[in-house]
Amino acid sequence: MRYIFALWAAPMLLFWGWFFLSLNDINFGSIMLSRQLHDLVFQLYGQMLGIDPATIPGLVAKACVFDGLLLIALWAFRRRKAILAWIRALRGDACRMKAAAAESILVARLPREKSISIRVRSAATVDSLSSQRMKGRAVIAAMLRAKARDF
Repeated sequence: MRYIFALWAAPMLLFWGWFFLSLNDINFGSIMLSRQLHDLVFQLYGQMLGIDPATIPGLVAKACVFDGLLLIALWAFRRRKAILAWIRALRGDACRMKAAAAESILVARLPREKSISIRVRSAATVDSLSSQRMKGRAVIAAMLRAKARDF
């Protein structure tokens, strides 16, 4: 997949590099980067396509964005299992955090005579939060291993 991204990005980098350097006439003494060649190339393309040469850069930019979105969609399709696992992990962490918060509120509302000591209560809350963090770290570590295996 990285080769596909490289084969897509290299021509984009070359074209847009040439476009902005020649548009601003930063030519470093080369005719290839001059504004005259820039105008000539877009005038030639405009005549071949039968459109105004000033609209060509916008059309090329739209095509580049569309190609980029297609590549991202292809990448997301190939990694759909890992992405779904990541989303489920995020949702699960949020649910666990809400449950832990509700539990800590319930523990805090218990009457002091019937509840356990403050130190034990706070230690239980810290333990539940740290176990949630460890589960989240385990999910992230598994995702990173899967990414490393794919590359």
